[in-house]
Amino acid sequence: MGIRGLTTFIAHRSDSYLKHYKLHDTYLVIDGNSLAANLYQVNRARNDCFGGDYNKFERTLCKFFDLLAKCNITPLIILDGAYEKRKLRTVYQRLKNKLKTLQQVDTVSQTHFKVFPLFLRDLFADVLVRLQLKIIRCDFEADFEIACLARTLNCPVLSYDSDFFVYDVLYIPFVSLEMNAVPHDGGYYLPCQLYEMDYFLKAYGGLNKSCVPLLAVLLGNDYINKNNFKEFYTSLRLVKRKTQQNVLQRSVKSVIKWLQKESYESAMVKVLQKVPSSKRRRIAQRIKRVMRDYMCKNSKLLPDLGISLNCDEEEFELDTERILQESENAPIVNEECDNCDDDDDEEDQEVEDEVEESDCESESEETEEVNCENDFFRTNYRHCKLPTAFMDMLVANKYFCTPQIESATNTCSHLICVKVISAIDKILRPNAEIRLKFVARHQSTNLKWYDTPDCNLELPSLHDISTLSDGTARAHVFSVLEFRYDNFCTDIPKHWQLYFLAMIYWIKNATPSVTHSHVQSLILCMLVMNELEPKNTVQRVADRQQVNDSPLDHFLNEISKTDSAQCCKELKKYFEMEPKMRTSNKYYNKNIVDCFAQFQSSLLHVKYLNALLNRPFADCLISRFYNGTFLYNMCSNLQRRTNIDAYMDTLLKVCPSVLKCFKAIVDMIKRLVASNIITAEAKRRRRKRKNTRRISEASNESVPVQVESMNSEGVAVMDENNRFSLLNFV
Repeated sequence: MGIRGLTTFIAHRSDSYLKHYKLHDTYLVIDGNSLAANLYQVNRARNDCFGGDYNKFERTLCKFFDLLAKCNITPLIILDGAYEKRKLRTVYQRLKNKLKTLQQVDTVSQTHFKVFPLFLRDLFADVLVRLQLKIIRCDFEADFEIACLARTLNCPVLSYDSDFFVYDVLYIPFVSLEMNAVPHDGGYYLPCQLYEMDYFLKAYGGLNKSCVPLLAVLLGNDYINKNNFKEFYTSLRLVKRKTQQNVLQRSVKSVIKWLQKESYESAMVKVLQKVPSSKRRRIAQRIKRVMRDYMCKNSKLLPDLGISLNCDEEEFELDTERILQESENAPIVNEECDNCDDDDDEEDQEVEDEVEESDCESESEETEEVNCENDFFRTNYRHCKLPTAFMDMLVANKYFCTPQIESATNTCSHLICVKVISAIDKILRPNAEIRLKFVARHQSTNLKWYDTPDCNLELPSLHDISTLSDGTARAHVFSVLEFRYDNFCTDIPKHWQLYFLAMIYWIKNATPSVTHSHVQSLILCMLVMNELEPKNTVQRVADRQQVNDSPLDHFLNEISKTDSAQCCKELKKYFEMEPKMRTSNKYYNKNIVDCFAQFQSSLLHVKYLNALLNRPFADCLISRFYNGTFLYNMCSNLQRRTNIDAYMDTLLKVCPSVLKCFKAIVDMIKRLVASNIITAEAKRRRRKRKNTRRISEASNESVPVQVESMNSEGVAVMDENNRFSLLNFV
């Protein structure tokens, strides 16, 4: 959820509230969504503006969990599930904010924003499942289950969420965890800082533990807005400014000071007294529910983790009616605290402004339940083999399209997949009377709710999936993607088939149409990352065990180690951003990123469809296929070529077996969807060459702007982007 201002408040007083701790030989309950975001941010070498360098993220994940294993730490990773109905307005607003942020990202500004690629959470779950770690997905938000599990096992929580300062659990803020194992007593430990609520209570003598959740209520979280307590804050005197504290930090301390003098019930009475009578009952019920969310019970996830432990449950009871009655009868007084600033009217006004926010909670106070008794769905969803989005569809009849970096002048990248989303919904909810609504970008930075179109295909229901044969399930995938090729499963390597399907769907449906530059960049990236990179040797051996003796398998097996190493060396520079792009965004072409954003959406939804149909095609890990920086650089390079095929002959001439395999893949794609790929390079190239020739003639420079030379076969060997290629003529 997140409590506004509390993380900063604690961080500024870390010596009082956090103690140094040696983490080793223990269970560690991990907030999966938080860890995914924070580990992604750890890698400074990524280029977010190009849509995602997923291979770097996978390496970061593997290193982190290797580090835990070295210290004999058993991770229990818990992921969030569907959005609760009472949080939908908040989710919508955050999507709008994210959309506005993404439109500002370019090669220069990317370091100023927190940007996450489309596959962040899906890749996180996929990698951890492959590592055979204990990972579980909750039906809804995971914070409560994480806290309950940690209390049951008496072990720490790793997260970076201020809610865990309120839960009575051992909490390690992610930013305090050092990523180096320190030798200790024949083993290793990770240095970190540990928070316990007792440390917090000790610093504020007299503060009742039962009042700490009320602190979260008054400060506001995703489920109850601070604006509900505007009158309370206008009557609360702020503590005096001691350092350069802002109003929010002073208000946090003022509320804590005020709560020191109150019991839980007396505080509730005084808070509700400041709420308008017409809203008092609703706010009281909302407070009760938020308070209950912070009271740990037995975790429902213990059986899924293979853990059989019990702990005593504490039922949270609040006599709402009595407290409401007392709030009606109690006299109205202004609240004061010791060491308060009595004459700071300007600051009081800032507090008023601080809480003037739109009320973002849903009016629904009903307990969320999932009415799905299908064992196939329950098991696969719980163990992260089905995405969170499916639960949103079942529970809320809604689908949220995650914003990507894309061109604001083009339509939303996810609209390419409306047909696939509609088919998925029909399988999940075959008898639904109301169409699924999905939210996606509309125009530049607006969001819009869309209705999915009717799906008239004959598709299985959720209850039929477990009995489907792979052949029948594949036929349904082909039907949804409107693609048919009888020899597809025999002509394409098994571990590439899903990626090929996404590529074909993208080529046939992208707007504007894709070019040969886009397609050949994608193929080359796939070939390099999936087959040639030394880091993927183990995975390549595993994939070879799935060989179906296809023509492409034959070419793959002929790639020599020497050619593989030479190719990686030759193409290494394409995995890095050009230095000039870091200082000027005039070289940044967002249209290239937009086209590949449509591909990412295609791959995501084809993966979702495949997972829902019980994986008739082998799943693919995007980190083994896709690198946004490489794709951008290579596509930008190819768009400047008059003859892409001839240029690729030159680029890969040092590794002939790789070139032969690459050409075979390109030919395969051309046979399947040649009519959907446009050629847009030649015209642009002629215009460039004409201008360059004119500039060259007027220049007295020893090195012209562009030099072209042809070898005996008539193939260009000069690369205009690489001045050192002139050495080819020496």
